[in-house]
Formats: sequence, C-alpha cells, structure tokens
Amino acid sequence: MNLTKTIIIVFTACLFFNGCHEFGHCQSSHGESEKQEPAPVISIDKPYEFGKRILAITGDASDEELAQLVDNAEPSIALAAEWERLIRSIPSQSLEFKYVVLKESATKPFLDLVKQKIGINPPYKWRKIVQLAEWYAPVPNQLPVDFNVRAILDTKPVQPSITHDGRQTVVQQGDNTWLIPEDKGVGVAKRAAVGIQDKTAYVAVYSGSAPNPYHLYALEEGTVVWSSRVFAECNRLNYNGICFHFVEIVTTQNQVILFGLGGAAAYLEAFDAKTGDPICRFSTLNLWKNAN
Repeated sequence: MNLTKTIIIVFTACLFFNGCHEFGHCQSSHGESEKQEPAPVISIDKPYEFGKRILAITGDASDEELAQLVDNAEPSIALAAEWERLIRSIPSQSLEFKYVVLKESATKPFLDLVKQKIGINPPYKWRKIVQLAEWYAPVPNQLPVDFNVRAILDTKPVQPSITHDGRQTVVQQGDNTWLIPEDKGVGVAKRAAVGIQDKTAYVAVYSGSAPNPYHLYALEEGTVVWSSRVFAECNRLNYNGICFHFVEIVTTQNQVILFGLGGAAAYLEAFDAKTGDPICRFSTLNLWKNAN
C-alpha cells in the first residue's frame, strides 16, 4: 500500500468516528441507527420538569397510543395514561355541574390499575375523592371543603402533633417521638403523617394548606436512614387563599406509599422501603395542560 492510499484511509476513518461522536449515533452493520434510549421518567429529580414530561407523553396521545401506554413498564406513565383515558370517557355535559360524584364503574379501571401497579388498594378517602367530578373539569377549580368533602376527610385519624426546637421538627404520635430536619420550604401551616413497618418509621411533614413538594424520612431507632422528596402536585400551580392538603402513608415490606389530597390535585407516590428510591409518581394535575 502506497503512502497516498494510507493517508486517504486514515482520513476517512477519522471522518467516520468524528461523525459518530458529533451526531450521537452510528449506523449498525445492518444500516439501522443505534439511538440511545431516553432516561426513565422516574429519574427526573425536579417536580415541575417531571410533570411536564408526563404531560408531553400522555396529554396529546391518541386513544390508540394511550391504550399502549397503559401497559408501559413505568407505572408513572401507565397511571397517567389511564387517567387521561378516564377524562376522555366522561361526557362533557357532566362537567358542567359541580360536585357530581362519578359512578364507581367509571373510575374502576383507573383504581384497578393503581392496585396492579403498586400492589395495594388506595385508602377509602383517596378513592372517594377521586370520584368527584371536580377533578375532571377542563379547568380544575380548587375543591371546596363543602359538606361532601368534609364527610370524607373527617374520617381521618387523629393527626400527629408537631413542635419545633429551632433546628428540628418534633413529631409525636402516642408514645413515639421522632426528630427530623426542619423543612423551611413547607411553610408555617404544617401537618404530619406517619407510617410504621417493623422497626422503621416513615415520617412526612407537609403543608396543610397547599400540596407543594415536601420530604419523606425513614427512621430507625430515632436515626434518619434515608430521605426522599415527595413531588405532590409537582409545583404546577401557585396557591392563594385558604386551601387544604391531607396525606396518608401506607407501608408494606417493600414499599412506602403516600396518598395525597389537595385543593386541586390528588396524587400518589411510592418509594422503595429500604432505599427511598422513587418507584411511582402520579398527580391528577400533571394532565392539566394549562397549569403554570
């Protein structure tokens, strides 16, 4: 091989590899592009960005695409797709009246999918409020704490008490006391939710007036072993005036699940009980196209 041919071969090889680097993919031996798969949505660590991504996937999907997304391996996407299908199945005239309670048969496919994806039935209060037609309106209004809603929320158990020592939040329930870091982002109107599984206590302190993001802590013998951020309604609304926010924690051997109800959103989030890694995030507000 002479020098000229050698230079041409080396130059061509450099162009090929630089092209691969520049465009992020190469042609396989079969002529097909090898593209990198997008990161799972559950890996998104910013609430608002997570909500936008879910909306981008499901909000404008066709009915046929939604049917496929319901079988998606990511439970966050599957639940959002089933919720969107539910919204589209409700006659528009039903949304012109406030406080209409949907038939259980209407919400059954969605609630069944929740059980399938996280392994448990949602709590009674969460199931009942999900049935309120207010959630499905094109512009979801703040859900008033009227008689119907109070009748549901007033069945909640006595809330843990909360005090502050300047650096930490002190949460007490019965004879148990837990100290967790002060979360200034929650605001002044605070409530707490506690779930206990074996020797681990899962404690969340959240705003009682708006479903803004907050933290969940796992404690063993009084020591925080992990904490994770709960996205709640994903920062998709700016709340003003009086609102409400209520959270229940359900635990299993493998998961800790938070079921939240707020003025404009119902949400659930599941975490790995040992590590705190998020498994599923769902919020009804993520499917509202006009949020923010």
